[in-house]
Amino acid sequence: MVGISYGMGVLIVNLVYLFISLIIGIIFGRVFKRWKVGIATFLIVAVLPFYDLIIQKGIKTYYENFVTLEEIYSYPEKNENGKIESLGRYEYIGNKPANYLYNQKELIRFKNRFSRLNIRDFVECYFFHSFERTTNDEGAVIFKDNYKKDFGYARVYFNETPIRYEKLKDETEFKSRFQVKSIIDKNLFYKKINFEFWDTKKNILLGKALKLDFYRENQNGKFRNRYLLWKSGNGIAFSLKGFDTSNKVNNELFFNSGNVNIKDK
Repeated sequence: MVGISYGMGVLIVNLVYLFISLIIGIIFGRVFKRWKVGIATFLIVAVLPFYDLIIQKGIKTYYENFVTLEEIYSYPEKNENGKIESLGRYEYIGNKPANYLYNQKELIRFKNRFSRLNIRDFVECYFFHSFERTTNDEGAVIFKDNYKKDFGYARVYFNETPIRYEKLKDETEFKSRFQVKSIIDKNLFYKKINFEFWDTKKNILLGKALKLDFYRENQNGKFRNRYLLWKSGNGIAFSLKGFDTSNKVNNELFFNSGNVNIKDK
């Protein structure tokens, strides 16, 4: 017996569902003796498993066509070496794994990740996961990762040798001049994050960006994913892809472009 591919299985299951929807529509049309009722019933049953995707697609289309996704008003000033003083980033933009804080070797790797930004003093950002520092029977230092709890915010001093970090309670303890702030707005079908890029020393808004995320929680439990096979072959549920312009604005503002002491536009 020749097996069918996953893609063919998806096609067959969805065609069967459309056929069932058509039968239900015909039954309702005959019961109420109105063909418009039958057509309406067919359409409702056919699209019901996908109603949230239709709404999300409409939301995404609206934002992409009628909302300004990113804006730059001014550029950060840099010193004679082309470096900005310091940079702080709220959660949801540029989060890093906590293993960068293990030891000096990892801290140097972390600094190198920011080399294109040319930061003089320090970086403040959010670190996901956490770790415990212990020793084995031979006295060697070992690190045990904890994936159930985030480390949180930390300040990493690039201008000190050796590089060191300082744990922060939250973003209210930020001291960086340039900060990327995130404002979260959770809705029924999506999560919107507004990013604002600030020069806190001059109290100037440098730019704005927007991220739109569509929820994936419990997607596998939905009718379309479980029975209509709207998921990948490895079981990942299908979901609408959002967009994120924060990296574009972040790169435009802070990545070294070779300009020094850039003035406001």
